[in-house]
Amino acid sequence: MSGADKNASGRRKRNNIMIGLVLFGFVGLVFAITIAKMASGPTDVANSQRISTVQGQTQ
Repeated sequence: MSGADKNASGRRKRNNIMIGLVLFGFVGLVFAITIAKMASGPTDVANSQRISTVQGQTQ
């Protein structure tokens, strides 16, 4: 291997690590938002209505 190949290999490795970190951060962000929305309950959803099991009645 020449010196140029070693530099390219090192750059490629750094780039792969950076892409992995960005991807991991994005997945973590989506996970955190999902958990926060689930923890807040159904009252946080816009335009939601609770439908009773008895026909014709809403709460």
